[in-house]
Amino acid sequence: MREIKVRFWDEVNHRFWYGEQEGESEAQETFQTYFENGRLIAVMWKPVSYGLKSVDDVIERELKGSEYTGLKDKNGKEIFEGDIVRISNHPFDGPIEVNRNYEVGYNSEMELCCGSWLLFRMRHYAEVIGNVFEHPELLEVKEAEKK
Repeated sequence: MREIKVRFWDEVNHRFWYGEQEGESEAQETFQTYFENGRLIAVMWKPVSYGLKSVDDVIERELKGSEYTGLKDKNGKEIFEGDIVRISNHPFDGPIEVNRNYEVGYNSEMELCCGSWLLFRMRHYAEVIGNVFEHPELLEVKEAEKK
């Protein structure tokens, strides 16, 4: 059975938050998770005060989540949705994004649509080189190759 892990991208602080970090703070905001309609939501919240009132309120902003695929790359690094992997020594060479269904995206040759089975088969050739949150420019190479 696959281990369930989720990470959340914080666009303001330019970092990932993980479940075990719940309650940690940065820049007067605190990382918190909760379930809403059966979905795990992560937010950064900060207290706000309205003048002389003694009761504070909070402002929340939702974070984008990505789930662990259950697979590791050739170096033992966990592969999450949104990670960009380079497949080397294999016909599918180049930077490829792992999507929500744990399928790898496409390269300039063809669409890859075999899902986690293909990613499982390629894990010995795959290396996480970044992610779409911090390094979207890594995928631009792929777009240029298409033309």
